Amino acid sequence: MTATVTLLRAELVRGATTIVGHTTVLTPTRAFVRTDELFDLGTSVEIVLSFPGALPALRFRGVVIEHRHPSGPGIGSGLWFELQAQSEEDQARLSSMLELAPTSPQVRVLMVEDSALTRDVFRHVARSTARVSVDTVADADEAWAKLATGGYHVLVADHFLSAATGADLIARVRADAKLHTLPIIGISIGGKVARDAMLTAGVDLFLEKPVDVRHLMQTIDRLDWLEESAA
Repeated sequence: MTATVTLLRAELVRGATTIVGHTTVLTPTRAFVRTDELFDLGTSVEIVLSFPGALPALRFRGVVIEHRHPSGPGIGSGLWFELQAQSEEDQARLSSMLELAPTSPQVRVLMVEDSALTRDVFRHVARSTARVSVDTVADADEAWAKLATGGYHVLVADHFLSAATGADLIARVRADAKLHTLPIIGISIGGKVARDAMLTAGVDLFLEKPVDVRHLMQTIDRLDWLEESAA
């Protein structure tokens, strides 16, 4: 199978330590996981892949086969893993997600970002996908008002906003009885500080800027979203 760029949450579990990163290149038997924390070659870990609202947790044994070190803007460090599914069902779910066209209806994304250029890029790229539509707002208060109208499958939030931060908005969503299960993708140029703040607040997937918007939209478009996941 040709390797596919697929952005999923990846939890690397080794003993009492869990590191949260995300996949980029993914096949049924190999994965590249973006993370700043590198294990030695040959290290075995449990890898839990997921995308809340669309892909349930899939569990694999992963063995580190290669390191990648930062080599320029947008090219961060990470690990290549050989994957072995912990069950036939998990293997089948991953293969199906990578190979089959989704069947669920249109996916609605709300993006909160104070850069007008970035908002325009997200809307433009979404128009090239089959099912994804993107509404955009500039700050956390506008986002909260939009979320109150319902019907969104995913929230994409920048960390650095005017007034409240993206982490503040995420924490507010997670504390709300109706919205607390909404899948949330955090984006930022703020590195570890922004990532830690957003993960602590409850973000599902954190991506460093510059975000490859095309690959993010393709991932969202490929997944089978549940209608009941729309908030």
